[in-house]
Amino acid sequence: MYLAIVKNIIIKARCETIEILYYTLELMRNAERSGIIVSHIDGMNFLATLLSGESDEERCLSLKEERDCVHLANLHKLKGLEAPVVILAASPDSSHAPSLRIEYSDNKTEGYVFEESSPTDEQFHSTTYFSTSDYSEQSTKEANALTAEAKRLIYVAATRARNMLIISRCVKHRKTKDGLTEILNCRWLPLIEGDTPQFFEKFPYEESKETKKDTVKASDLYEKAESESVLNEREAEGSSYTVETPSLLKVASKFSEEDVIVLPKETDEEEDNKEERTSRRFPTLLGTSIHRLMELLVLSKNEIKITDAIDEIIMEYGTPENKSFEKELRIALEKVANTIQNGGYKQENGGPQDILSVLLTAEEVSCEMPFSFKEEIDGNTKIWTGYMDVIYKESGKWHIVDYKTNFDGHHLDLKYKEQLNAYIQAFKSITGEDADARIYHIDI
Repeated sequence: MYLAIVKNIIIKARCETIEILYYTLELMRNAERSGIIVSHIDGMNFLATLLSGESDEERCLSLKEERDCVHLANLHKLKGLEAPVVILAASPDSSHAPSLRIEYSDNKTEGYVFEESSPTDEQFHSTTYFSTSDYSEQSTKEANALTAEAKRLIYVAATRARNMLIISRCVKHRKTKDGLTEILNCRWLPLIEGDTPQFFEKFPYEESKETKKDTVKASDLYEKAESESVLNEREAEGSSYTVETPSLLKVASKFSEEDVIVLPKETDEEEDNKEERTSRRFPTLLGTSIHRLMELLVLSKNEIKITDAIDEIIMEYGTPENKSFEKELRIALEKVANTIQNGGYKQENGGPQDILSVLLTAEEVSCEMPFSFKEEIDGNTKIWTGYMDVIYKESGKWHIVDYKTNFDGHHLDLKYKEQLNAYIQAFKSITGEDADARIYHIDI
């Protein structure tokens, strides 16, 4: 899921640095901690809201003092932040009479246009197309509002510095009879004219007093850090929910399919005493490989060559540790494929024996279907997640099949009743459709 999220961020947000990606993933991690995100769908909705600009989360990284660089930002981004040194860039005072005013109320919205103009040359000299003095009261209100907002922004600018505030002057030159005259035209004029001392009197300066520093041992500091570190407080990192996987639910008997796996002989001859050759090596690998084989048969519409399918499975799951098991694994997969393609395994639970034919003619079929859904139990949140081996629709009804390779194939639907019920609940929660669920026993 997170790889897809990162790809979405790169494409939609057009971010060029890994820092932005990390920040976005941190937002999602915090949302998971607080319980806002508990499923894949929640995560994608959170990301979509973030990218749309409708989220309350700030869409830029916080200014970090440890970065050795100069941060550029407008005043709106700096509200609530500070830095040791702040430089107010040269900014001309562009205040002018308001051209319009909008008033909002619960019942209606009213607008007043005082002037309409447009720049006509490179010096932005404006040509006025329309003006009126009919709404003098509204024009005065808008002018007062703009002045108040300008003062608020100047206050924000002046209070961002912790140690030093540098204010840039901004002047323009006007031709007069005596030559060029310098005119101060600066947004920060209230800070650099006579009002400056009175302005900063609100922030009294206190001289620091030198204090005698105690000498301590480094070992003592390390011990104190270990005992008092805020990192020792882990309660906030506790999950607000638990995660359950149906396949890990306790079965109704003490038998475990990890105990022993029966593998076929290299020939079809059966010994008179009916003793079966067994292997205790790689039972999980064998079960996973058979699941993958079933998936390939269904997705290829039974057109894939068995040798190609087995080669792909061994290449996908093979490791140096199970290299010696490869020959036996290949024989087992060949036997399963031959049986599945020629009528399947007899099922004691009344389920379809020729499962491959059923899946190939089904109205709809999905293999290795992932799922994740939320369940509230007595005020506690439980997240169910996992995969369903195969889901198919036949005659308008949905059916869930879970492949099992148990050595003992009796009463599997009863042994795995809790798992099957969890799959049914997951399917209902995600799709709103009803389904039944059965075990399909692959007798190996």
